[in-house]
Amino acid sequence: MALVSLRAAWQDPLDRLADWDATNTSYPCLWTAVTCDASSSITSLNLSGFSISGTLPAAIANLSSITELDFSYTALSGSIPNEIGSLSFLTYLSLSHNRFNSTIPDGLFRSTSLKSLLLDNNHISGALPLAIGSLKTLRHFSVAYNDLAGSMPISIATLPQLSILLARSNRFTGNIPSYLGNLSSLIKLDLGENLLVGDIPRSIGSLQTLQELNLSGNLLAGPLPAELGNLQVLISLDLSHNFLNGTIPLDFGKLTSLELIDLCYNKLGGTIPSELGDLHMLRSVNLSFNDFTGVVPTALGLRFDPESFAGNPHLCTRRPCGRDSHFRHQPQITGAVLGGTFALVVFFAMFMFCVCNRTTVTRSRRGRVNTVDSGSSRVEIANTHRNAIFKAYDEDLAENYEVIVSCAGYFDTAHVIGKGRFSTVYECNLSQGERIAVKVFNNPIYQPAFEEAMARLHELLQPGGTLLQIKGYYSSSLETAIFYDFMCKGSLRDLLHTSPALLDWNKRINIAKDISQALHCLHTASPSMLHEDLKSSNVLLDDDLKPYVADYCLNALTHRSVVQTPGYTPPEFTCPSFFRRQYTEKTDVYSFGIVLLELLTGKSPIGSDECASNSVHKDRVRQENSPSLRVHDEEDGENSQTSKLQREFGEDLHLVTLVLGFQKGGNVLELSSPIVSETCPSLDHQVRAFKLALRCIDQEPTSRPSMEEILRILGTLTTNSLVAQEMP
Repeated sequence: MALVSLRAAWQDPLDRLADWDATNTSYPCLWTAVTCDASSSITSLNLSGFSISGTLPAAIANLSSITELDFSYTALSGSIPNEIGSLSFLTYLSLSHNRFNSTIPDGLFRSTSLKSLLLDNNHISGALPLAIGSLKTLRHFSVAYNDLAGSMPISIATLPQLSILLARSNRFTGNIPSYLGNLSSLIKLDLGENLLVGDIPRSIGSLQTLQELNLSGNLLAGPLPAELGNLQVLISLDLSHNFLNGTIPLDFGKLTSLELIDLCYNKLGGTIPSELGDLHMLRSVNLSFNDFTGVVPTALGLRFDPESFAGNPHLCTRRPCGRDSHFRHQPQITGAVLGGTFALVVFFAMFMFCVCNRTTVTRSRRGRVNTVDSGSSRVEIANTHRNAIFKAYDEDLAENYEVIVSCAGYFDTAHVIGKGRFSTVYECNLSQGERIAVKVFNNPIYQPAFEEAMARLHELLQPGGTLLQIKGYYSSSLETAIFYDFMCKGSLRDLLHTSPALLDWNKRINIAKDISQALHCLHTASPSMLHEDLKSSNVLLDDDLKPYVADYCLNALTHRSVVQTPGYTPPEFTCPSFFRRQYTEKTDVYSFGIVLLELLTGKSPIGSDECASNSVHKDRVRQENSPSLRVHDEEDGENSQTSKLQREFGEDLHLVTLVLGFQKGGNVLELSSPIVSETCPSLDHQVRAFKLALRCIDQEPTSRPSMEEILRILGTLTTNSLVAQEMP
């Protein structure tokens, strides 16, 4: 009868709970979503993802033996019933991703056995009750993505077993409480995108089990505490989008487990410690848009692309740094340096003359001179060449790898046409006049896995398709490379910012169609594949401005974890949940939505080349703390707010923030590129295109359209489609 009363409070349009009926004589433990124990007591209800709506009635308390309740990803609304706290055996409660819009009732914390309480992604408001301190068994607590306000209650410090605390994207104010350092079992702490101020407490450095720390998108100031260097098992550190100052402590060099560090968009200065380059687990570094000086440490500069250090006007990404000014103003030092250099050259020449009597000098494929012992090393190199694979899928690629390398200038900097985190692309002019692009990975890839992946991708490619064709590859234990056709018009990103007039409405929509066709090809392959790094710089154009999608399906080969590409990172990647942070078709759709917005607006995803992953909340904070920018301006109204927003921050706003702000004001078409406005056949076409892009970047992945639907909609937005609609 408890189940029947619950169903009576809900709308169930798909009749998923049709068997929850008083006239149903079947065993209730066999009803949908119900689990019982040996004594036929109901112990679990799992309605996650069910299309039900309505309120959660107090009758839930009649399930007195329940241990697990999962109502996540439904459409329940209203208040959270106090009565849930009377369920003394309840260990797991998830109400996340719903529409609850009340405060958190004190009665919820009366439970004596609750271990996981997940309330994230709702519209819950008010303060976090002090009563939370009574949940002594609580391990996982998430209230992220709500409207909670006030300070964090001190009673949280009395939860000895708490291991995950997620309070991201609320309106918490005040300082980060130092008593969080008492949570000795904490593994993950995310207080990002709030309104927190003051210093980062030094006590956080005592959390010896902490693996992930995210305080980004707040109003924090002051120096970085050296005590954070004591977090020996820390994997991810995100302190971006704050007002932190001072230098990076040398103690950060002790974070030997660190894989991601993001300090962008702060006011940090001084030199970047070379100790960071010794952190061999690092996979992602973002120190951009600070006030760092000097030279990027060599170990970091070799492993990470210049975008990781952009926006530091006094920072050099390569040596020599400021050579001309130093020599011009310091002639005495100049003489000493030149003299010392000459002596060093003479010494080196004499040393090499002696060494060459005992070693053989060989020139590597990259033009470097290496000394190789005449014994075992020579055998090792011979084995490497013998085991190397040179595979040509294109008949025109009738050269061996050594010839390709020589035609690319032995991979010197003059032939570089692209550089990323994990590879460099070189232009190669073959002897028969053909130009190809050679992507050389910074680190070699396990040969069997690489060769299997190349064969699978080659089978996927279709003549006339819009995935960039793989012409062949080279694989050895020392080097890995892929050969592509050379695209003379460069990337879509470059063309949008250097020659936008070449791209009228029809060309832009057709480019979007071709990109979506490439993604649809990947998503519908058997087995299905994902791009995982779509961005406008990975869309290349030929002479006829036909786009080809590059760099697809390479993520797993480079053994990267999730990489947050600035401006293209979907919100679920910044969500702290362990289970949601993975690539899906919907992450590709989000990235496509950003590219579509680029085509419609001509703007960069990250404004004036800001760093960063998802700073939408940061811009919201700016609005809320500036009286002239509040959304509900009593004098000027909502529409004028968006124009004020643009005048105040202009191109510094992230594209997503700008579009959402103008959409809220009802004038999103003001963001259209002049070329789009001039050449689009209908305002309705622009409106529908923006609506499609906004659906693609929806915060909830399940609300984003499929690539098949995107293709269908784009097919109705060209001039030809308009003519077809008007024909009798």
